[in-house]
Amino acid sequence: MNAESAASPQETNIESHDAFDQALHGLAAELPELADAEEQISDYGAELITDLGIRPELFEEKAHTVFFAALAQRSAGLEDRRPGMSVADYMAEKEFITDAVLLLARDKSDYYDQTKDLINSEEDEHPNEKSVYDRYTNVQVSQELQEAIDTGGLLDAVKSRLSITADTEDEFEVRVLNVASDYALSGMRPAAPPELEGKPYNAPEWQAWDADKQASAQYHADMKQKGDAFAKELGFGELGLAWATTIDDKKTLVVPLPVAEKIMYRNEGRASYYAEDAWERDFAILEHEYTHTQGGLNLDSGVVYGIGAEELRAEHFSGDKNGYMDIKGFFIDLRIVTGLDVKPYFDRQPKGGDAGEFYTMVAQELGLQNTLELALTTPKGYVSDSRKLQQHAAQHLGGLDGLTERLYNQALEDPGRTEKMDERLERAAQIGAKGSSFEGWAAYRKDSLDLKFITEKIEERVARTRTQEKIAA
Repeated sequence: MNAESAASPQETNIESHDAFDQALHGLAAELPELADAEEQISDYGAELITDLGIRPELFEEKAHTVFFAALAQRSAGLEDRRPGMSVADYMAEKEFITDAVLLLARDKSDYYDQTKDLINSEEDEHPNEKSVYDRYTNVQVSQELQEAIDTGGLLDAVKSRLSITADTEDEFEVRVLNVASDYALSGMRPAAPPELEGKPYNAPEWQAWDADKQASAQYHADMKQKGDAFAKELGFGELGLAWATTIDDKKTLVVPLPVAEKIMYRNEGRASYYAEDAWERDFAILEHEYTHTQGGLNLDSGVVYGIGAEELRAEHFSGDKNGYMDIKGFFIDLRIVTGLDVKPYFDRQPKGGDAGEFYTMVAQELGLQNTLELALTTPKGYVSDSRKLQQHAAQHLGGLDGLTERLYNQALEDPGRTEKMDERLERAAQIGAKGSSFEGWAAYRKDSLDLKFITEKIEERVARTRTQEKIAA
């Protein structure tokens, strides 16, 4: 497109507003709260579009429209509340809305080049990413693992749970890397075979075992050294046991070599502590990361909008065997306060659901503003100094407990909702009162997961229940 035919900013704004209006009108048919204020939301959406240079492509996906509409609604509400707010509170909320729009729009905003260093961490964007991955890729084992998944049935169980068929599976590439962390190497040093017991140390069998131990130690050192070098080149922290990413526009399942070997070559000697449950945890991580290659509830495969629900989805379909305890705990609190349990929704939908449909469903249950805040609830591991806008948004919302407390207070405004919430809290307390490990569970939630609000509500009820039981006894 030459300079003469290029659209002016004003023309782009008009086109973007038209695209938003059309998408908004369709969404309003599903969300009555939008229909009741469609004109006002359209007007404030137009202001955000103009102020932040939003391009019309943003509204091609339903989930983006859901959150942009929520932010336009929030902007309208802010102006309505402005007369009763302090300047500091008003400016903080205004800044949050701006940050949230920029995080949503990313490269569909004219301000992306000016703000991308505040949005992305070093590992989010790397100009030589593909070449770095290429240098560390083990082609042979990558092919073996890809074949084990594609035709060997290795991940058929999780595919079944996700309702994936050969026709519906998203294309993805497997890369096994010649890298490792200490965690990935765990269990790789095999124990001495039992037949060595009683043999003199100068026996040939012991010499062969010593040679194997030295070779194993060298393998560990090489993998760890390459893992450190790989992480440094791409700005990673500690390497995971597997991860999903996009390389050269291809969804990619990445697995360190020792993890691939432990999963595929189960009959080879391993350390005595690497028992079946250890293998199952490693395998669950592979299932978790495979799930990330299939659909997703995080917008644009990013780490901002929807990453909490996306990690919950991946954990759910991989058996809830590993991390993200803060997010899993938050969704338990969400169920206690609101009654909304998203896991049955995951099970009813192919691949756990489409992002646009999922967040529309949540908005129907919780309202647009709570859905916006839920989508911005982020596992602690994703909020870092190098993602400053995300960090700022998370701080403004008060973390996971911030939304839980607001939902709790909203429930108190409706006697019917209050009664049902009390029933769920009481059930949780009755279970807690019977458990000998309740105090440890509560301390872990409060100290390690920063989930204090509901935990303390349950603690109060447990204490009351136990006191009543003592009196009755």
